[in-house]
Amino acid sequence: MLKTYLIIAILSCLFGSCHPDMFYSWVTLKNNSTKGICYAYSNSFPDTSIPIGNYIPKGTPGPPSGVIQPGESYSLVKSGSLESYFTSAPSGTLELFIFDANTVQTIAWDTVLSKYLILKRYDLTLDSINKTGRIIDYP
Repeated sequence: MLKTYLIIAILSCLFGSCHPDMFYSWVTLKNNSTKGICYAYSNSFPDTSIPIGNYIPKGTPGPPSGVIQPGESYSLVKSGSLESYFTSAPSGTLELFIFDANTVQTIAWDTVLSKYLILKRYDLTLDSINKTGRIIDYP
């Protein structure tokens, strides 16, 4: 019983210490297509190569994100504000890569990278994101 109270107290301290302003909704990606999509993003513009992300063993599929189903939206929530991201982005551009979910789930990630198997790439500035109300519609 004491262990339970101790665990609850520790978790309360950990979660209670997170200031609510530490996490921000950067953009909402809305899937208006008829197929599931995945996304990845990068701040290395003008280098338009797909970000490699976490290590994925050679020859295995690996979606860069969860699947956003047709008609669904997903809010990209990150620590730090979008404004602070752009302050630190060398080019002032956020690249957003959209992939067919079926492709990244069935084709080896290194092949997706080498063949540049994207559906669309958005090159976004803070101003362009704010003009859309922070909603990115695909397609």
